[in-house]
This record gives sequence, structure tokens and C-alpha cells, in this order.
Amino acid sequence: MVNIETEKLSLIKWLEGIENSEIINQLLLLKQATENTFPVTALEKEWIDKGIKAIEEGRIKTHEQVNELAAKKYPSLVK
Repeated sequence: MVNIETEKLSLIKWLEGIENSEIINQLLLLKQATENTFPVTALEKEWIDKGIKAIEEGRIKTHEQVNELAAKKYPSLVK
């Protein structure tokens, strides 16, 4: 089992020695991607879970199927 504190210290030492700006930029992008999360309300989580369940059960429609249904229901909106 990996000791996370040891690994963190190892990464810090490694970071201190990096001189390549491209690697630093890539690491900054990774940092931003992991920090750019936002809280989800209980209702949003419920709807996300329902959507995932629908996908798992195969209750989905393709983009093309949705477009066809919309065109039939709202023909005046289709060019």
C-alpha cells in the first residue's frame, strides 16, 4: 500500500526541480480541471442518478431519434 504523505513529498520535490514551462502549464491545467468542480444540489443529484439508471436500462434515444420526434411534433420549426 502506498503511503500518500510520502508520495506527496516526493511529488513536491519533483515539482521543485521542473524547469520546463510546458510541463508546468500542463500541471496547471490538471490542477484547474480538478478544482473546477461545483456543488450539486440533492435534486440535481436525483435527476443525474435517474439519467444514469435510464442509460443503464437502455431507455435512451439517439440525437437523430430526438430530432425526428421533434420534427414530427413541431414541423414548422424544421427548415
